[in-house]
Amino acid sequence: MTVRYFPFEDTTNHLARYVLLERAWFAHGIGVPSTIVVRAQPGPYFALDAIGALIVHLVGPAIGARVIAGLAVAAIPLGFALLLNAIGGEARRWAIVGVLFGFGFFTHAGFLSYVVGVGVAFAFLAAWWPHRRTPSPTRIVGLIVGIALCYLMHLASALMVLVVIWVDVSVARDRRIWLVLLLTATVGAMYLWTTIGAPPLPPAPPAKLTLGTFWWKAKNILAPFYVYSAAQALPMIATYVVAIVLYVRANPVRHWRTTLGVSAAAFFVLYVIFPQIGTGGGYVDMRWLIPAYLLVFCAAAPSRGPSRHGIQWLLAGSIVSSVVLTPTIWRIDRYLSDYSELLNQVPHGKSLFPVIGDGERFGRRVIPYRHFAFWYTIRSAGNVPSLFAYSGDGMESNWFMPYFDDTAHRYAPPVGWFGGGGTLRPLNWQRIVAENDYVIVVGRDTAMRAEVARHARCTSEVGEIELCNLK
Repeated sequence: MTVRYFPFEDTTNHLARYVLLERAWFAHGIGVPSTIVVRAQPGPYFALDAIGALIVHLVGPAIGARVIAGLAVAAIPLGFALLLNAIGGEARRWAIVGVLFGFGFFTHAGFLSYVVGVGVAFAFLAAWWPHRRTPSPTRIVGLIVGIALCYLMHLASALMVLVVIWVDVSVARDRRIWLVLLLTATVGAMYLWTTIGAPPLPPAPPAKLTLGTFWWKAKNILAPFYVYSAAQALPMIATYVVAIVLYVRANPVRHWRTTLGVSAAAFFVLYVIFPQIGTGGGYVDMRWLIPAYLLVFCAAAPSRGPSRHGIQWLLAGSIVSSVVLTPTIWRIDRYLSDYSELLNQVPHGKSLFPVIGDGERFGRRVIPYRHFAFWYTIRSAGNVPSLFAYSGDGMESNWFMPYFDDTAHRYAPPVGWFGGGGTLRPLNWQRIVAENDYVIVVGRDTAMRAEVARHARCTSEVGEIELCNLK
């Protein structure tokens, strides 16, 4: 809460959607670009987007961003603590381990719906666990509503729940498979509701499914701990290893063949076999790792907790893991303050094309500049491309946000011009000039700056951010 723009990267994209929904629902559409249509068709991001719109309506986008940041940091630790409490006994004393993942890579990269969705999935499992063998009609209705909410938060949230309850049918040999089929059908029905009747997408090549090599999988199994650098990741990894050692000493592995213990192993297997990139997003395989790492601490039944000194060691490790991230967070926030200052110089309601040449200075995982131009949409009702997509040549909208229809299909920065490295392909300047009023160049990449200077007149500069006029 000591910085203005944390979490980074995708957060501003999310916040811009919250603001557009708030304007559509509470301000009669004033401030929503005429090319964007808000539709009554929810998808897997809808729940947090709706909550975000309400928060923005109540406290505004600046304070709302901090409220959402607090929610994102707290979601996984709180959801995990609820599950451990539902398990009972000394299991709840392992809740401190969840703090590591609340402040890990996915939070810093601004994957807000995913992070909160994982917390909601843990909360669902906490509600399901004590009564899973005695499903009354009221509880069945509650479970259906709950898994629908998981789906509306993030698809990974619903899939995480389904993995656990299917494992439970197998491990516990529970004959209530009809309930598992009912919950699975609920997710299937929600998916059909999302996709059938969704706004048509412009023509695009099929998405590539990249499975990753053995070395890639072995290296990235530590992805949730690695935010900016290996040095930063070490305290977090060390704290988790200490937690595992304490858990194994208190709970021998021979007692781990339980629903949640087998589920943890299943999530690691899913990480290995899933592609790293798929339709609508990246890091697809890594999203199985957080439940894999945390459900290990739910494996033994009954569970013995850590000693008082063990809890103190884990608490100290969690604090150190967070503290080592702070200098980088403050540094990023200063760069983003420069970006914000220059965005404030762009006239209200114009169109802005961002070019990101940051040189991967904060590593390849978190690209703070990538979506920050959407503060211009938030503050000044401006148009910035790729709000409902990632990047690319005329990008398609993402299928999982059917409640937005961007009819303009504006040209977006291709990969390489959007931060995070990559080969610089030629830009379509004919479309850029036709669809935009300004280009904003972020970072010191000389090739990018020279390319923009050939087509636009650069008029203002703050730090390493430059604003150029196309008209």
